[in-house]
Amino acid sequence: MFTPKIRIALIVLATIALVISLTSQNTPSALLYGIVCIALVIGYYRSGTVWLAYQQLRRQNYNKAITYLNLTKYPDKLAKSQKGYYYFIRGFVAMEEEQFEQAKNEFQQALEAGLRTQNDEAIAYLQLTDISLIYEDKTQAQDYLNTIKTLKYKPSLEEALDQIKEKMATVED
Repeated sequence: MFTPKIRIALIVLATIALVISLTSQNTPSALLYGIVCIALVIGYYRSGTVWLAYQQLRRQNYNKAITYLNLTKYPDKLAKSQKGYYYFIRGFVAMEEEQFEQAKNEFQQALEAGLRTQNDEAIAYLQLTDISLIYEDKTQAQDYLNTIKTLKYKPSLEEALDQIKEKMATVED
């Protein structure tokens, strides 16, 4: 939830408060500041900057989203739910840059890592359907559409699904 610079600043402040508490023999405060330091370090590895990037993705600010994602130095250490969204966001950025093969890989990794909601899974499958249609693989696109039908998604996706179905009708077998 914090950028690395803010996180480091908070760790430094908590460490200073920890040292002051220890020198004044205020053990409960020292314990609290120690826990804060540990939580901030663990939070960096478990959450990274995925939440900040996701907020930028929702605003369709792809450059800032990838900038925040690049601040996460160890994506393999992210929590499972965060890892899924890490790849989910990277997939959208790759789609925006028209790097469809990379986007396909990112969305597949997001689905493998796991996304919190079936709506987000449906969005990832919708993007994979679109990529399949770009490569004129109607069979794969239909498989993805069938998977979407099994998921619970928000009504707002219906319009996008209709557009994909129209696009699918124009692709030859």
